[in-house]
Formats: sequence, structure tokens, C-alpha cells
Amino acid sequence: MAAADCDDASFAAARQGQGEAVLCIERPEGRLRLNVEIADTEAERERGLMGRDHLDPGSGMIFVYPGPRTVAFWMHDTPLPSTCFSSMPRATF
Repeated sequence: MAAADCDDASFAAARQGQGEAVLCIERPEGRLRLNVEIADTEAERERGLMGRDHLDPGSGMIFVYPGPRTVAFWMHDTPLPSTCFSSMPRATF
């Protein structure tokens, strides 16, 4: 895996509608690489993964907000299993 896969350029391109971004998470057992769609507008965050019945392994969606805030997620019409995590240090689920 090339380190360039995990740079800010893929996020910038994805935020401009040019494909998926690559999100890399460093873990003690090794790097986890995920292909993610970016939901960074109100409409995209509202739609989320609604109506999807399949995601490829190693893929998902990242919800980007303009700043720290309290958010709630309702997985309406989303029959996919989900995992949530936050990059904020005091996030609770």
C-alpha cells in the first residue's frame, strides 16, 4: 500500500465529487485502509446511506461537519450493519 493513498489530496478530490477518499487509521495491529464517500453538505448527511443494501468490504461513509457539535444519526431505510466512530476526543455513542 502506498502512503500517498492516505493523503489529504484524496479527501480534497472526493469533496469536489471526484470519487471516494481513502481514510487510513493507524492501529497497533497495522494500518486500516477504508474507501469512504464524503457527506459534507446538509443534504448528503441527511441522505447518508439510506436505500443502500450493499457496501463493498473496506468501504463506508464519513460525515464531515463544519465544527464540533452534537449530532444524532437515524439509520432510516438503511439495512446495512454500521459502525460509528468519531475523531473528536470526547465523543460518546
